[in-house]
Amino acid sequence: MAPRRAEGGSEVRDGRLKRACQDFEALLLSRMLKEMWRYPGGSAGSGFKVLQELSIEEVSAFLCQSGGIGVWRVLYDQLRRTSPGDQG
Repeated sequence: MAPRRAEGGSEVRDGRLKRACQDFEALLLSRMLKEMWRYPGGSAGSGFKVLQELSIEEVSAFLCQSGGIGVWRVLYDQLRRTSPGDQG
């Protein structure tokens, strides 16, 4: 029974790692989109800024849910291989 619990713990850890990597990619995409969509005319109205922030967050979330750009997978694979829990 003990190995099964260890396996379950590993699955939980892998799930958390995967989610953290996906969250990182969403944050990265959000920052990239904010820079790309920066308002070129200087200062925009506060309503526009709020709408722009919400749309950027939604687009970032959609991209990640659709598979993202692959950053999360590379990060996940690398961190999973070097995880201290996999040593023993």
